[in-house]
Amino acid sequence: MQNDADKTEITAGHSRGDCKPVKRPSAKKRNRFGSLKVRTSFTFIAFAACILVILWGIFLIFIFGVYGGMLEDDLKQIGDAASARISSTVDVDALQSSLSDFARNEAVSVTVFTVTNGEEPTYNTPIINIDTFGNNVSSEKPESFEAIMSDLDSDVFTKRGGIDSVRTDGGAYLCYGAKKTVTLNGEQTELYLLVAESDDLFGTQTMILIYALVVCTAIVLIGAVISSVFMSGYQIRLLRGFSEKAKRLAEGDYDAEFSGGGYEEYDNLANALNSARDNIKKAEALQHDVIANVSHDIRTPLTMIRAYAEMLRDMPVDDKKREKTAGVIIAEADRLDTLTGDILNLSKLQSGVAEFSFERTDVSEIARATLEEFDIFRTRDGVRFKTEIESDAVAVCDRNRIFQVFYNLIINAVNYSGEEKIVTVRVKTRDGAVRVEVSDRGKGIDADEIDDVWDRYYRAARTKRNTVGSGLGLSICKKILEAHDAEYGAISQSGVGTTFWFELAEKTSDNQ
Repeated sequence: MQNDADKTEITAGHSRGDCKPVKRPSAKKRNRFGSLKVRTSFTFIAFAACILVILWGIFLIFIFGVYGGMLEDDLKQIGDAASARISSTVDVDALQSSLSDFARNEAVSVTVFTVTNGEEPTYNTPIINIDTFGNNVSSEKPESFEAIMSDLDSDVFTKRGGIDSVRTDGGAYLCYGAKKTVTLNGEQTELYLLVAESDDLFGTQTMILIYALVVCTAIVLIGAVISSVFMSGYQIRLLRGFSEKAKRLAEGDYDAEFSGGGYEEYDNLANALNSARDNIKKAEALQHDVIANVSHDIRTPLTMIRAYAEMLRDMPVDDKKREKTAGVIIAEADRLDTLTGDILNLSKLQSGVAEFSFERTDVSEIARATLEEFDIFRTRDGVRFKTEIESDAVAVCDRNRIFQVFYNLIINAVNYSGEEKIVTVRVKTRDGAVRVEVSDRGKGIDADEIDDVWDRYYRAARTKRNTVGSGLGLSICKKILEAHDAEYGAISQSGVGTTFWFELAEKTSDNQ
């Protein structure tokens, strides 16, 4: 029994497409705006500018909407409280004392005055004129009062607690107006109330906020520029590193190691390029092996043919020796024919021009027919073939191609059957598929090499070239099985042997 922990299994993978030379485009005029550095910087700055525009918009909405409304609501409450202090019968001294305390506590100015009606109403000298400190500032008509009244909308007095904003040379004011009918000095008259406070919409606190916002704007813009330059510069260095190493790789330097600098996307690209580098390196090494091995495989039979042909030409030989010599020549010619046939077959399979004829086929019959071809190995070399072949293992496949797969797998097992010289062929049905296994009892394949078993001339890396076949067998098997959409793989245990397997979809006459 083999220990499952000691087994290594692989399944089919996709082959790489052929590389075609690409014509290098002619140099174009450099587009500076198209560079990564410019675009990254522009994106950072544009994003920062959008954030700042939103921030300024929110600030202005707050200042002119929310904060301005809050100031008007506060002044209206103050004005209503001041108006409530004016009773129906006015005692000027008592009212002045009451409003002085009120003005000082609320930090507003309070003016009480009368109006002389005519074609145009005339605002008389204030009866009470109290500043924000609670002092009665003047008995005369002050300039600030006249400036406010000249710009104030008179409708604020006709409304119930109207609010208006005025701007004078002395500053901006938010004003509350009210009108009450009272008894003053024994006479009924209309008394006007004006409550004013400095319009703090653009006052000290607001200007501090604006200044802080301007500073933040400058810091954000400068930070965006510095960050964009740093980030774009770092990415450009990474890309230049990729570009330089890619050029080295194109020139045949396979020591180039790609690194993504910790970025997931760059790391994925680096891994892909490192994998491509390894595959190119492997392909180039394989190309050298193929050339060397094909040259060896062709040269050996040609040398034999030439030597024995010269022997027939130059040396007197009897019929028995002539027959033996001719047999060697024919065998070596067959060997050349097999090699060239395998090369041509693999070329057709790789290029996709090989034709397949799929039909319901008894795979067990193909297995038995293939084993008959190996009787010579049983009688001549003492190879023992063990079989576990179920009857009527039917699948839809190309009979001749699957015969070729059987032949190549069995000849591979014969070559590496080890001292016991035992080859086991199994054909069985399971889970709706026909599974084929060909096992040897050789030394097995190392875990770090098992991924390469389907490569052309893989055997050159693990054994001397004294085996039967062209060395292209497993590569041909791979292409045929892929054309059948078959699953395939290899299971190997060091010192025990290797099993190559594949599965074909099982079909019956009902679902053909």
